[in-house]
Amino acid sequence: MQIAPDTLQIIGIIELIISSIVSFILVIIAYKKYRQKKVSGTLIYTLIFIFIGLALLSTAADRILLNPDISTMLGSTFLGLIFHNIAVILSLVVLALLDSFAFEMTYPRHVKKLSIVIAIIMGVLAGIILINQPNIDPSGEIIYSNTLTLIILPFLLPVILLPIIIFIYYAISVRKYDLPKSKRAAIMSIGNIIVAISYIFELTGIVGFITIIVRLGFVIYVILMYITFVMPNWFKNLIKWE
Repeated sequence: MQIAPDTLQIIGIIELIISSIVSFILVIIAYKKYRQKKVSGTLIYTLIFIFIGLALLSTAADRILLNPDISTMLGSTFLGLIFHNIAVILSLVVLALLDSFAFEMTYPRHVKKLSIVIAIIMGVLAGIILINQPNIDPSGEIIYSNTLTLIILPFLLPVILLPIIIFIYYAISVRKYDLPKSKRAAIMSIGNIIVAISYIFELTGIVGFITIIVRLGFVIYVILMYITFVMPNWFKNLIKWE
């Protein structure tokens, strides 16, 4: 049974809104944890959740405004592209913060210097993406040219992969003497892998049924991050946390 394009759009938008709501709940939880222990890594993740929530809301807004019926009623796609560009910038900020968190875990003495390098790379990528505006297909989905994708991916992939590698490294390194922490870090790495795949597909442009699958990655990510941050009793029992 084939799903109508409008239905696919609506489901995709609902997924984005649900993900943003969970992200803002995580902001409150992470900030409370930061106030209790003043751990800089928790503060970074508080900011990450803020920007993820705003980026997902902006993406939902551009999906709505770029819908053919809505854009026709408005007379242009300008407003939808504005929200899309906001979402792109916010998502690049999220990537920079994730890298800062990775540096905090591995090279805390050099966090500022390394973060500045990442910030410069993100700034250059933002400029390239903003200059090369995407095309909009008949269903209202945003599609970047293959040339632009090939230009930005070599810069973007290392930035995306860094926090994933750090989580995996940490999970392996503590496994022998602290298995619960290793399992928690492994779940965080899985969450980051899922959101990285979803982000790359979202950036390069997705259409049809795959929209639902890809955006479901954002929902899974925020749920996994919620579980690993809140640490409900059933999760503690599952990983034998003490």
